[in-house]
Amino acid sequence: MSKSGKSFNENYRHECETELVEIPSVGMNQLFDSSFSMNELAELFDFYLVHTPVKRDEKAKDGNNRWLGDYGWKGGAELSKLESSLLKTSGISSFVILKSDCIDSTLAAMKLTGKICPSCPRAVFKLNCKINLKEDGGINVTPSESRLACVFRHIRNAMAHGQVYGLGNQMIYMFDKDDDGKNSAALVIKQKALFDWIRVVDKNGAFYSDSANGRE
Repeated sequence: MSKSGKSFNENYRHECETELVEIPSVGMNQLFDSSFSMNELAELFDFYLVHTPVKRDEKAKDGNNRWLGDYGWKGGAELSKLESSLLKTSGISSFVILKSDCIDSTLAAMKLTGKICPSCPRAVFKLNCKINLKEDGGINVTPSESRLACVFRHIRNAMAHGQVYGLGNQMIYMFDKDDDGKNSAALVIKQKALFDWIRVVDKNGAFYSDSANGRE
């Protein structure tokens, strides 16, 4: 715990003048406010649900899921470049990715739970980790997924469980929970950014072509 008595990193805080709103009571049926064609919606679900890029490497067995190397993003430098591109495209300043059992205080500080700011893109994700208790009493916490696999896993889960809410301003709110019911992610993002991210990831158009959906 910090000297201030807070149990979370106080640097992760959202402040703006936007009026806060309650999380809408309706979800997936208002996901995109008719912003996209049916073909585009099909592509969104294909990328985020069917072929989610969450595999650790090309040998990992995980159904139809791809790994980011399938799109040409291999190695730490390339993945860092990809993360920067995703942030720039979405207007999110940084992904808050936490190695923690509980992220509720950070979600509240980022105005991503209870009454939320509906206008400013931002995201908080809980990273999957392995905890090893050593014989000398020490504790090792090792990530079991990459930062971007964490991002895409939570977005997939939010969509799969219908935890996606249209905010009526071309923004959407998404959240995820662990199997034990604990909050594990929340984000506010531009609807268009979810589509743009597909183009950023599939940089060579190997799986998703612009012409297929009329976006030249």
